[in-house]
Amino acid sequence: MKNIIYSDLDDMMIKNIKKGMYIHIAATMSRPNAAVNSLVRCFKKDSPEFTISATGLVGNLHAIAMSGIAKHVITGFFGDNCPKPRPNWVYKNIISKGEPFTVEQTSMLTLIERLMGGALNLPYVTTNSLTDSDLLDEARDYAFKVNDPCDSKKSITLLKSLSPDITLVHGICADEKGNVVLSGPLGEGNWGCLAAKKGVLVTVEKIVSSEVIKKNIDKVVIPGDRVIGVCEVPFGAYPQGMRIDGVVDIENYYDDYDYFDEARNATKTSENTEKWFDKWINIGQAEYLEMIRREKKSIICKPTLPKIDIEPTGKPSVGEILIILASRAIIEKVKKYKYRTILAGIGFAHIAAWIASSVLEKQGIHVRIMSELGFYGMVPYYGDVFLFSQRHAANCEKWSNVLEILGAQVGYQRKCLGVLGAAEVDEEGNINSTLLKDGSFMTGSGGANDIASVTDSMVIVAAGKKRMVNKVEFITSPGINVKDVVTTFGRFGRNNKNEKFKLETWYSEESLYKDPKDNINNLTNWAVDVDKDLIEEANISFEERKLVWTMDPEGVYR
Repeated sequence: MKNIIYSDLDDMMIKNIKKGMYIHIAATMSRPNAAVNSLVRCFKKDSPEFTISATGLVGNLHAIAMSGIAKHVITGFFGDNCPKPRPNWVYKNIISKGEPFTVEQTSMLTLIERLMGGALNLPYVTTNSLTDSDLLDEARDYAFKVNDPCDSKKSITLLKSLSPDITLVHGICADEKGNVVLSGPLGEGNWGCLAAKKGVLVTVEKIVSSEVIKKNIDKVVIPGDRVIGVCEVPFGAYPQGMRIDGVVDIENYYDDYDYFDEARNATKTSENTEKWFDKWINIGQAEYLEMIRREKKSIICKPTLPKIDIEPTGKPSVGEILIILASRAIIEKVKKYKYRTILAGIGFAHIAAWIASSVLEKQGIHVRIMSELGFYGMVPYYGDVFLFSQRHAANCEKWSNVLEILGAQVGYQRKCLGVLGAAEVDEEGNINSTLLKDGSFMTGSGGANDIASVTDSMVIVAAGKKRMVNKVEFITSPGINVKDVVTTFGRFGRNNKNEKFKLETWYSEESLYKDPKDNINNLTNWAVDVDKDLIEEANISFEERKLVWTMDPEGVYR
């Protein structure tokens, strides 16, 4: 049997990766960040013109853009998602000028569906996503709306499958045969690995015996015959975390939020980029590991955060008002429509959903919170507002994956309520998180298009004429299933896509204008009416504010 074990990470990269290859970066809770650093370090002087795919270019993956190693990128999200979603300067001209590379926009689910097609040796797969959005037009090279062969009155959307040359993945452990144990929730699972034509390059926290693998056979996700290289790289997911949970005798470690801020700032200027590269990328793997152990281990290996007993002060902020009004709306809709699950999109939306589920639980109503990477029945860890934190993963009913959550659970019989944020939303309920009028890129879809395409949805957005627009510049997520839009002065609602929104509730306590219609006219660009049965929202209570402050003690969203 060929020896696939490498003692040096850079050596594994150089011997297996060639210029012009298509490389996929597996999206799990613990991405192969050390491997990405090595890829950049080994090839940034060679103009390798890689094609790269990933569910999102965030955090450490900004190094791909800053280094110039990619010619073309396939993804659904560019920007920052920790601790909250924001555009990143380095991608501002990605659509208008194709800088720093050309892009093939997807949603999170459609990228995984295309990889699944590649893994199954299928030329195409079908999807429920993209169809009613501008993403379908952007996807004209890989997505095709065709007549349904079984029903001439209907159409279906076909996606061209994807088959990377090589996939990079990080796992807990692997044996010398290449069988790999991954940490849950599984994110994309093994589809990107099974789709890789030449094979999978793996970093793991520890190389173990086959006996250890046999004892954890239920956790083996990547079969050894697909693996062409394994390298032991402790803290290989850093700055992300990794749950070991007793598989091997190693501590869990958690996301380093300070690092994500540092990576964001590195994209601002060439001087910042150079300093960041010298500190984190240009050094060898041994130096990198030593720096983590010396400077970071005491921080990232703490499973708990300090408990902060915090009391609300002053008047409620705009963020607090938005979160509380949205949580009230979610509670009302769950009770009315008997939703079983909530898919919490990142931003104010997920904080509102967490608070609503907490209130409902106290009332004896159990609704399961989900998120795209495979969280099912999640109870949030108070004080940690990052949607994909390993601390939340520790308290789930089930660890799942993108296909199950976005593909099966969200669209199941209208039993899931999608709660989404928006940079722009128009009076048809369409959401734009892609492109501004001046051509600047925002972040892309993530999983939002997949959610809005198939289930009842609620949009959470701060009031303002630049946010609540007459017509969005780009339809990232369709409004066909959006029934409610919650903003800082009340909630707009409708029963279906054929109706116009009306202001159904009004929060007057902190309103700039004392007439509901004046709020619509001055704080939105919507030509909509006030419902004849307008309900006035109750004043925000101390208890509601206390819950928000306890959930978000550092004020990231409030």
